[in-house]
Amino acid sequence: MSTASKKEIKSEYANQRSASVHIMENHDRSYYVWKESGVKNRRLVHIDAHHDMWFIKKGSQITIANFICRALEEDILKEVFWIVPDESMESQKNKKAILQHLKRIIRRYPESSKKIKIDKDEISAFVLNKPLRICTLDSIPEITEDVLLDIDVDYMIIPHVSYGKTDKHSEIPWCWPNELLNRINLKKIHSDIITIAYSVEGGYTPLKWKYLGDELALRIKNGNSSSLRMMEMVKEASILANDDKFLLAEAKYIEAKDLMPASPVPCFHLALLNQNMNKVQESQSYYKQALNIDPSYRTAYNNLAYVYFEDKLFRKAEIEVNKVLSLDPEDANAHLILGLIAMKKKNWKEAEDFICNSIRLNENLPDAYHALGDIQKKQNKTNEAINLFEKSLKLSLKGYRSLNAFILSRAKENFLTDPDYFEVHVKLAKLYAKKNLTTKAISSYKIGIAGGHYSTMIYIHLALLYLKEKKVKQALSELLESVKVFPEEVINIFSELLESLDRIKQ
Repeated sequence: MSTASKKEIKSEYANQRSASVHIMENHDRSYYVWKESGVKNRRLVHIDAHHDMWFIKKGSQITIANFICRALEEDILKEVFWIVPDESMESQKNKKAILQHLKRIIRRYPESSKKIKIDKDEISAFVLNKPLRICTLDSIPEITEDVLLDIDVDYMIIPHVSYGKTDKHSEIPWCWPNELLNRINLKKIHSDIITIAYSVEGGYTPLKWKYLGDELALRIKNGNSSSLRMMEMVKEASILANDDKFLLAEAKYIEAKDLMPASPVPCFHLALLNQNMNKVQESQSYYKQALNIDPSYRTAYNNLAYVYFEDKLFRKAEIEVNKVLSLDPEDANAHLILGLIAMKKKNWKEAEDFICNSIRLNENLPDAYHALGDIQKKQNKTNEAINLFEKSLKLSLKGYRSLNAFILSRAKENFLTDPDYFEVHVKLAKLYAKKNLTTKAISSYKIGIAGGHYSTMIYIHLALLYLKEKKVKQALSELLESVKVFPEEVINIFSELLESLDRIKQ
């Protein structure tokens, strides 16, 4: 994260309103900014390609996906304006994506609307008895009081809201920071607290556009600095590159680099440009310079490979990974993702080679050991699989992040960010049972169940282990639990079916 993101920037905002600007990577930090500022019953103008308000119960972990829900529950917010990218409201197909999100929100929230109101320029409903209004920036009604202005950089890169499929990123921003702020000023939106999220982690904002968050902050400050001029040059160069005017773009990027040699931004853009021009050595050199200036650029989300992998777009994922490896042949995450893709294709030897490479390059990747454990388990190498799964768990407990870790700013006590942690315990339990390590198997099953990883069959397996130890009372208790969860499993199957149908309709 840049230096600017670590401090609060005092600024003069639109119409001479004094505002504090907070820049962050993880968007859920907005909630903590609001809470610590002591604000109550405020209107939120949430400018984002994502709503960030999935329902969570009180006491549950706050993440980037649900922080607005917690702010509504605590009466920090009295109304939410979700400002969507312009194309979201320009066709029935795009509006349908918004409606699918809203229907799912309403199904999960208590005290929500039974009906959705659909107007030409706005879609609205009530959640927790509070208005949720969805529109574009041009359609937001006049608001005379100070609002909480919350901007996600991905809004400028994603032309429309998607549902059930990968976000579509534009090659260059469809809306640049100066254009966005001009539109905000034209709508006479006043704010005393402004939050800006980069949202690179998770693949929402491509890394090369992270700097747009810093540009927003500089422009809100009415800054006329060298940094702002550098960013304007990068914009000019990006437009030239998008028009295939590579040599002119290169010259402009170099001009930006010379102006601000301590910034990773021109270097990273030059790396990508030279890669497009098949200049391997030059692209690698610029990429190394960017990483040396800002090590946070060495993230698993410096490309969209894992996003495509999660959405089962394996060919696209491979293309992304190979681009990364052409810039940095020793990118451990890239090797890991290639291994995961090979596993999906059941190319076990190839998968093992890639994953072993990733561990050689970075021995602290929990999902690398998890995946390698799965491969060993597949080959009936029980002892090897146990050792690898145990290593994965130890790394997760030490705080090392997995590729699909929950994205959040502040973890609750004893909260594990690795969503696979409890699944690994269940896998270990089965292997321990196979080795007649009954006590260990019971313990691992209990941990897995406590983490929400349970099913009818898991409870039955646990009951059988208790019977093996002649603990009849505990065995009967687990059998009773297996009966209790069966209806829940049926409901979950129907819920998943409904969501699948929603995606098919979309």
